[in-house]
Amino acid sequence: MRDVRDASGRADDGAEPPLVAAVRAGDVLLVKCLLEADRNDDEVSRAFGVAVRAFRGDITELLLMRGADAGQRAPHELPSLREAVDFGSPALVEALLDRSIRDRYPVSELREMRDLARSQCEAGAEAELRRRTGSQAETVRTRVQDDTYHTAGELTLGTTTVRDGHGAILTDLKELLGIRATFEELTARAPARDPDHAARPEASGRRHRAGQLCALLDGRGCRPGVGAGQGVRRERSEGGTPVEWDWWTAEFGDAHAGAVGVLVDGGEPGPVYFDVGSGPTMPSTTHWSAYDGRHHRGPRAEALRAVCACGWRGAAEYLLDWSAIGDRPLYEADVDLTGPLADWNAHLSLVRDRAAPLPEPLAALLVAVAEQLAATAADAPMAALRAVGVLERIAAGVGREAAGALRDDGVSAEAVATGLGTTRSKALVLLLTAQDR
Repeated sequence: MRDVRDASGRADDGAEPPLVAAVRAGDVLLVKCLLEADRNDDEVSRAFGVAVRAFRGDITELLLMRGADAGQRAPHELPSLREAVDFGSPALVEALLDRSIRDRYPVSELREMRDLARSQCEAGAEAELRRRTGSQAETVRTRVQDDTYHTAGELTLGTTTVRDGHGAILTDLKELLGIRATFEELTARAPARDPDHAARPEASGRRHRAGQLCALLDGRGCRPGVGAGQGVRRERSEGGTPVEWDWWTAEFGDAHAGAVGVLVDGGEPGPVYFDVGSGPTMPSTTHWSAYDGRHHRGPRAEALRAVCACGWRGAAEYLLDWSAIGDRPLYEADVDLTGPLADWNAHLSLVRDRAAPLPEPLAALLVAVAEQLAATAADAPMAALRAVGVLERIAAGVGREAAGALRDDGVSAEAVATGLGTTRSKALVLLLTAQDR
């Protein structure tokens, strides 16, 4: 639990490195761009300390993923674990429990924090907030990004703010203490996934084989409650311009990664550049949230639409209401992205429908193998790994034979790409590889 007036921390005297200044300003987009550019590891670790003191779990996650060394921060430079648990941000607690500093907390403290998270989870965030503040005033409730994939409810009463992620924190602490949660507990405590990052519509009949196969193809079959890759993925086009994807599935990978596209004067604008004042390169981005016209960094987006890595563009355009957005940065404006996401999912449905169907006996067998492997991994992980090796050898051999048969039949790379839901270039590689069989 924290006082919102102290959320940003205090600035040091003198000029700050651009990354540290961006973290202190809470500019997530600029932080991402600066992390993509050349960076100093010490600067990243210093920025980590600023982010944690600001209770910005989403930014601390980015910094840790890009090499921040939490161990460089002395204990007095970071919030206590109790403060993080009280605040209710799973991402912040996870940052403080990073492997490099985990041994700072004795088992007795971890157990105490587990009990604290349990009590706050059972009481509820709002009830606990009222108990601690003694206020019956109206609570301001919003939904915020807690980390790359999950959102959390944030409640403010007066100058005090908390989040409602105590259930997920409890699960994390129990796992750290070697206590396995049941699947039902995991489901009940799981933090909400950001609908703007929900790259995969849930199968309506998960108990049916079709639903199970859909989950298996999309990377969800073996680990209940854990999704396939999603969030922002960066690639470089041939011209060197960064392209950022908001949605991604294990089924189609980079071939059909999706994003929110921007329209200005009826067309797609070029990248937005960030002038950070020094360095050999100027960070840039094409992420939709950069196009807010602030700080003269680029044009202001007029409308949004769905785009796909395959070149598809959604027909529907979603106008932005700047009278409601005002001067806020787009990434803080709670823009509704359900329209572009739904359009991209509809596009994926068409891609899936055009792909070669799996025979029913084979589909059933794949589901059964996945389930058996998952069970074996829990009981006999070494045996599961050996089985995976066998399957990889079988898949490689059969794959070469199948690709060779298609090549011998004169099937074009375009037809193979459609049948597999992939790109022409990847299909061509498969056909060329078959020559060595």
